[in-house]
Amino acid sequence: MNNVTRLAFIAFLFFFSFGCANNPGQHSAQKEAVNPQLAAEDSLRDVVFEIHDAVMPKMAEINRLQRELRKWKEAHPGADPQLSEQLLKTLDWLTKADEGMMNWMAEFKQPTSLRDTLSHEAIMNYLAAEQEKVQAVYDDINGSIEAAKGLLQNLNAKK
Repeated sequence: MNNVTRLAFIAFLFFFSFGCANNPGQHSAQKEAVNPQLAAEDSLRDVVFEIHDAVMPKMAEINRLQRELRKWKEAHPGADPQLSEQLLKTLDWLTKADEGMMNWMAEFKQPTSLRDTLSHEAIMNYLAAEQEKVQAVYDDINGSIEAAKGLLQNLNAKK
């Protein structure tokens, strides 16, 4: 066997062995797709993350609204006490909504990390509870944003 043929043969064996090797991630994904319990867990996780993904982009808007409200408050130190109280409550709501999202994300556990220690039923219950939590975060974020926008609109109209 000459050197070129030998090199081609070695290259063939190299590519053949890696091409035929089981890819653990791929094998695992195929296994999960076949197992209806794992598919149900993944499906519910996807629902949870659809809610998260719908509201996550609004985090920047929360920060922008907080800056605008603080700027208005600083520019009007002698504002009506009722208005000042409403401003503080709205700022607090925005802060709590922001913290709610951050806390939820920090505490959420993927079903794959729970499968060694929890039953399918326990994982489904966990994900259902997480769906409720992230829905509350969603509602809090949207509610606080709408309240802040309405307040800013009223404040700007009074100028």
